[in-house]
Amino acid sequence: TPIDFAYRVHTDVGHTAVGAIVNNVMVPLNTELHTGDVVQIKTLKGTGPSEDWLKFVKTNQAKNKIKAYLTRKENE
Repeated sequence: TPIDFAYRVHTDVGHTAVGAIVNNVMVPLNTELHTGDVVQIKTLKGTGPSEDWLKFVKTNQAKNKIKAYLTRKENE
């Protein structure tokens, strides 16, 4: 998904992702990506991941970073 891709690029990109463009088309963040797709991630400072993302992200890397963020925010 674009969220998995964003976290692969950098944790901050994943945390601040608010939209995605795949092959020049705006797509939902839960869109399945394919080999060769050209992906752009739209970010917005001051935002954070949603717990709902855990329902559709595929990689353990993304899941772990989202969970860590949510736990940290909960403990603040």
